[in-house]
Amino acid sequence: MENPIPPESATLETRKTSIAARFFNVIASPSEVYEEIREAQPNFWNWLWPVIIYGLIGSIFTLAVFSQKNILHQIREMQSKAVQDAVAKKKLPPESVAQVEEFNDKFGATMMKIAGSFGILVSGFITPFAWGLILWLLAAYLLKVPIPYMQAVEAAGIAMPILLLAVIVSSLLTVAMGRLFSTASLALLINDFDPANKLHLALAAINLFYLWMAAVMGIALSILTGKSLVKSLVGVFGVWILIRVIFLSVGMGQMLL
Repeated sequence: MENPIPPESATLETRKTSIAARFFNVIASPSEVYEEIREAQPNFWNWLWPVIIYGLIGSIFTLAVFSQKNILHQIREMQSKAVQDAVAKKKLPPESVAQVEEFNDKFGATMMKIAGSFGILVSGFITPFAWGLILWLLAAYLLKVPIPYMQAVEAAGIAMPILLLAVIVSSLLTVAMGRLFSTASLALLINDFDPANKLHLALAAINLFYLWMAAVMGIALSILTGKSLVKSLVGVFGVWILIRVIFLSVGMGQMLL
């Protein structure tokens, strides 16, 4: 038997906090944020501002990481290994190795900084719509209470501070430990992380902040639909696990880092 979330009181209906306040409240008290979003008129700033902040601050921390000499050295070693593997698999002619290595020496670091910052910006804009789609589908087909898609996008976007914390903590761990792929995940148990190893990627996918994000999405789904929190969490985590299994199975596990 389901235990629906009780309707909010009349005082809550008239309360309206700023987007900046929601940005921080979603970390401390997500239920209050989503109760307000449920009753409020659609506002694209609910997802856009967090995405912009995520992109700007995330890019700064990413650039800081790729400015560390020991990190650049590790990246250079990975690039050299990739070149040698390409030669061994006859995907790159041996006579082109010197040219590729020279290019990596000159532009490899710059390319990594650009790619890292661009990746943060792209993932920041994709995430609210991807999570929004998951919430929208679960609401319609699992909980049988359809919600507007853009309301689901708002719910996901306002939770971006959690993923921003993931970027900040990962950057600090990477600098402090002096090694790539240092995240708040089970990958910390691995001394020599190999991004081509599926077991290593599976451990890295179990990230504290990603689990936190999924839990908050479960809370959002429960409040927006008025359905059981337990059922909402089961649905969200079921999809969360399924996506990771699929990505690892098809060789796209690095996208989970």
